[in-house]
Amino acid sequence: RHYAASNWRADRLQQAFEYSMRAEIEGFAASQILFNLGELTHAMPPDMCALNEVETAWYQEQKLPIFAYSATANGFFGATIPDGNLYDNDISRSRRERAIELAQKRGATSHQIALAFSMNQNFPVFPIFSTTRAEHLSETMRAPEIRLSPAETRWLRDG
Repeated sequence: RHYAASNWRADRLQQAFEYSMRAEIEGFAASQILFNLGELTHAMPPDMCALNEVETAWYQEQKLPIFAYSATANGFFGATIPDGNLYDNDISRSRRERAIELAQKRGATSHQIALAFSMNQNFPVFPIFSTTRAEHLSETMRAPEIRLSPAETRWLRDG
């Protein structure tokens, strides 16, 4: 019933939005994009798009819902960092330390805090995750209960 975009950059989404207004047709109802608390170690392939400062500003203005894939940063914010994780770098490790610190204060896990970061933006974010273990699913399902202030989300990201 509705259209959505996947891996479209803000400038392309804006063009589609403007076209839908001119043509008087319904535009995109949502967008699927890479978004999580981690920082990728390597640049994205050209056919992929991650939420960055430019993209975030556009989503904040438009309030277009995001379905955030790789919302758990491939397990980077879990109890242990998986070998060869795409997010294993100094920026992500600092963010992980802050997530652990906030988790201890909140009686949560760093994984839950990292997911709460995604869900506590000032535009709608629906994290997409996968797991093969029931205990990980149970842990993940408690993340929406965690409310973070704008100051906490900034601190998690920027320190």
